[in-house]
Amino acid sequence: MFATLYTDFRSFTVQELKRHGMLRSGYLHKLAWFLDGKKTSSIGIITNLTAADPHLILTYTMSDGESIYDRVNMLFVKSNLGINGYWHFICPFANKPCRKLYLHNRHFKSRAALPADVRYKSQTTTPSGRVMAQYFTAVDKVEEMKAVFNKPYAKQRYRGKLTRRAMQKERWSERQLLNTYRFLKDL
Repeated sequence: MFATLYTDFRSFTVQELKRHGMLRSGYLHKLAWFLDGKKTSSIGIITNLTAADPHLILTYTMSDGESIYDRVNMLFVKSNLGINGYWHFICPFANKPCRKLYLHNRHFKSRAALPADVRYKSQTTTPSGRVMAQYFTAVDKVEEMKAVFNKPYAKQRYRGKLTRRAMQKERWSERQLLNTYRFLKDL
């Protein structure tokens, strides 16, 4: 049985809206998701951040042609420094503040409203699998560093001292050896 992962859901965050300049009243924008450079889906977002009733209107069409309009209330939390603040979504299903919404069963919800069997990718691997992944990541990084030094005019030393990149390569090599030792010790 395969676990459902959080990455399997379409999602968006408050930070994405802020980055696109969408956190202002009366703003209409489309947010799109891509897979291998091709647009797979999009939603329209209308913002109304007036002091009395801040909310978002999400408009999207499902693959079967059904048009859906969701309203997500927003909450502005002032910073503890007394300057500015930040926005939260209020999940329409869990009625809790959150910073990220996931598309599940035709509606955007917070993590609290998703089924209990949804997991992060790291929760689906065994501890030895995580060690193996770290090992192979380190090996790949070392190979990348070697590729950098195989370029023409690349130097490992300058005026008798190791360059910054050469020091990075050495650190990655040391970590690779250490991870290999730990992995073999745990077997």
